[in-house]
Amino acid sequence: MGERNEHSYLSDRRFVRYATGAKLYDMSQSSFEDLAHMANVVSKVGKSEVNHME
Repeated sequence: MGERNEHSYLSDRRFVRYATGAKLYDMSQSSFEDLAHMANVVSKVGKSEVNHME
């Protein structure tokens, strides 16, 4: 039925990893990591860090 493109799928996610968020916002991963830490939206899930996207 209604196929969703990759961008709309990613933008609907609540938490993303650094590489996914950098791809979504078309920026380098290190820049995205810096912005996420400055905005205090980084959470640890197990051994991974994820970013809260709301």
